[in-house]
Amino acid sequence: MRQPYRVVVWGTGGVGRACLKQLLKMPEIELVGVLVYSADKAGQDVGAIIGWPDQGVKATSDQDAIFALKPDCILYAAMDFGDYRSDHEIAALLRRGLNVITSLPYQNLDVRDPSVRTLLTQAAETGGSTFFSTGVNPGFIVERLALVATGATSGISEILVEEFVRIGTEPEETLNSFGFGHPATAVIGKSPAAQIAENYESQFLYYLGEAFGAPIEGLDYSVTTRSVTVDTAAPTMMLKAGAVAYLAHRWESRSSVPGAPKIIFSTHWYMADEVRPEGLPCEDYYRISIEGRPSLRIGVEMYASLTDDSRTAPGDTIVPVFYVTSATMIQAIPAVVDAASGVRAIEPPTNDYWKVNFLAT
Repeated sequence: MRQPYRVVVWGTGGVGRACLKQLLKMPEIELVGVLVYSADKAGQDVGAIIGWPDQGVKATSDQDAIFALKPDCILYAAMDFGDYRSDHEIAALLRRGLNVITSLPYQNLDVRDPSVRTLLTQAAETGGSTFFSTGVNPGFIVERLALVATGATSGISEILVEEFVRIGTEPEETLNSFGFGHPATAVIGKSPAAQIAENYESQFLYYLGEAFGAPIEGLDYSVTTRSVTVDTAAPTMMLKAGAVAYLAHRWESRSSVPGAPKIIFSTHWYMADEVRPEGLPCEDYYRISIEGRPSLRIGVEMYASLTDDSRTAPGDTIVPVFYVTSATMIQAIPAVVDAASGVRAIEPPTNDYWKVNFLAT
């Protein structure tokens, strides 16, 4: 039996804190360091950052101090600004021989310019390290669950993946930038938040197209809004009557391959009960709908605990989707540490999934 994996968490946002709370409960992991970007957090015990008693590990903003720890793996959870500014920082870590796992949108490098794959592959080969990106979606919902489910049907004409998230605890200026709180007529086109979302969703949409033998040539985008009819108090802002409190962003695939199914993703963000989509069993929910022969529908409900259907544990503000995201990163540690150097791809969990023309495969 090997010694515990020596792990560093790089960044302490929602995913980073979820990683910390899980890692500190795992005897097979030794948390050896935490990298923070804020001077206010530097020097704090990690326990203070996550609202726990002291854990004996101090956060630092000194990257050289992190490198000196020689961890087996870095869980890279830096803030995503939507412009892929992490490319070169991740490459620098790989060149130093550090294995990196992230939930940032690097799951399918084929959606980026070929130079990005070259950058990260050469960095990993130089350092003898491995890079892997995973997460809840992309990483799990589509590449694992949806792909496996297509093996139980034929003649697929459409796959719709939907994400439902109740938000509203973010700062008011952040929610305004998403499009919330504005008159519906003011929400036109793709917001910066929607563009960040597209960086993620394109990863698995194109992945499915390739898996089905029907490569995607482009995505059509649209947005739908709903407004509250009365003044409504949200956790961090007041929504005036007529203000947008629901946004549904939708991406639909285009392919010229005969028989190619429509592959659609829609993310539903809502802030008030009045605009909550009907039929949701919980606040954090994914739904996979496959139109085929026969048609299938799969729902994934996320809770802190199934015993009482609680969304968060007492005293905890981290929502389940962050814990699921961090869990996929943590569970990948052994495979990444043991893998050959390079960029590790998300492999299909089985070969028995649907294809446009399986006789040709």
